[in-house]
Amino acid sequence: MANSPLSDEPLFYLPFESEDRGYLFACGAEHVFESALADTDTWSGLQDFIEQHRDWLFGWIAYDAKSSIENIARYPAVSSSPSELFWVVPKHVLEIRGSEFIVHKGDPKPHWAAWLTEQEKSWSPVECKADVTRQEYLEDVHALKQHIHRGDIYEVNYCMRFSALSPNILPAVLFKRLSDIAQAPMMGYASWKETHLISGSPERFLSKTKDRIIAQPIKGTARRSSHEHLDREIAEQLRQSRKERAENTMIVDLMRNDLSRFAKRGSVEVLDWCGLHTFPTVHHLISTVACSVEESIRVTDILKSTFPMGSMTGAPKVSAMKLIQRYERFPRSLYSGSLGYITPEGDFDLNVIIRSVVYHAPSGQLTVGVGGAITDLSDPEMEYEECLLKAAAIKKALGQ
Repeated sequence: MANSPLSDEPLFYLPFESEDRGYLFACGAEHVFESALADTDTWSGLQDFIEQHRDWLFGWIAYDAKSSIENIARYPAVSSSPSELFWVVPKHVLEIRGSEFIVHKGDPKPHWAAWLTEQEKSWSPVECKADVTRQEYLEDVHALKQHIHRGDIYEVNYCMRFSALSPNILPAVLFKRLSDIAQAPMMGYASWKETHLISGSPERFLSKTKDRIIAQPIKGTARRSSHEHLDREIAEQLRQSRKERAENTMIVDLMRNDLSRFAKRGSVEVLDWCGLHTFPTVHHLISTVACSVEESIRVTDILKSTFPMGSMTGAPKVSAMKLIQRYERFPRSLYSGSLGYITPEGDFDLNVIIRSVVYHAPSGQLTVGVGGAITDLSDPEMEYEECLLKAAAIKKALGQ
């Protein structure tokens, strides 16, 4: 925020929907943990950081942190690449529950007021374009389906990117515009070192409350219609779709396996399978997988057992990630990573960074990743159209 007193310090706004907590706003930095390229020692360092401070922490995990967990290559780093692991103990923390304001740390209210003021500035349209052609996308999907036919994988989340160059973007305004359009439950905003993450995510990666872990993978997407009868038909077709339910089921099985690595024996359960959820711009199938853990379990052990989330990789996870690395034509960066917070008690809530914009202010580069699950039942043309559907809300927010 150019006119904010905290323009050079981190700022987070996480209006996650939760029964346990309101929307969170945090800014400033008392302590920072940052790693440009994560490795095994980095994860140990992050755990030490969490245990040393036992305070509110806000941060992100970029997709390429995967290479510190599994033996998978990284894309070459560029100067504008955000750090793969970034967590901060903020100076100021505010929780908003309806009309109630709860100050957890510092004096956040003046900064909250500045954030709201920044969002009211005017907006000039920005046009972003796909970095790959339709034909290139279709060729890649056909090639990935050949891997499925050979038995290399069952499912892979293949993504494409849109980008633009615009040096005068106001990130806080863009977040307000996107949040008004998407109205998604896991939206969030973060800024650090002139990288701005504007997320309209509907997907929760993981949350922990005391000894309970919840994961809510999304697989299955359909457009909305302005005609009520047709909209209900589209939603019901999605709910009954063999292809979409198969995609969701494979990721649920993967998540059950990931959680079983640290869960109490016999506690992993599927609370909701292929539940139909409707948002302003799309319908989704969302499953809820849960488990119980020992309260003494380390945060980083949970993260290393589950990251990257299966909904953004495929199954088997390692094989899918290797094919993603081979076929995708762009570095994912923060896209398909995770943004969230950790409480002083060690609870946390983390989203999946999808339906999101990453903006690097000095270069003016804006990037948007979109993608979907490729299975044996996938029609490449329809998968391409699904990517356009997922990018539509962001394009509308940009003024296209």
